[in-house]
Amino acid sequence: MLYSVQQLSEQDAHSALPLVQLRYPEMTAAAWKDRMRELCDHDGGVAAVQCERGYFYGILMFEPVESPEGERVLNVTDIVALTLTGQENVRSMMLEWSDRRARDLNCERIDIRLN
Repeated sequence: MLYSVQQLSEQDAHSALPLVQLRYPEMTAAAWKDRMRELCDHDGGVAAVQCERGYFYGILMFEPVESPEGERVLNVTDIVALTLTGQENVRSMMLEWSDRRARDLNCERIDIRLN
């Protein structure tokens, strides 16, 4: 099966809600839409690993920020990967995507927060 990682648009946010609710069961559709808009307003967003059939296998949220030292940093949070055969590949794909996105946004480093 082929997988790809892509940034979701605000219009596609509803498709990722079930994965978000694995991490935050109380998250409503309206709250999720607001969170997506907030991230997008700050050059951030949500990236998802999707298979060729359109199913989501993992998501992460990202946002570029300035560190106290003045560095541009890509904050990556709320990584959710389904526990299936090949899960390591899903996580690996998300980390590789984060690295490319950090370069695209001229970030000097990545801060990954696993809560």
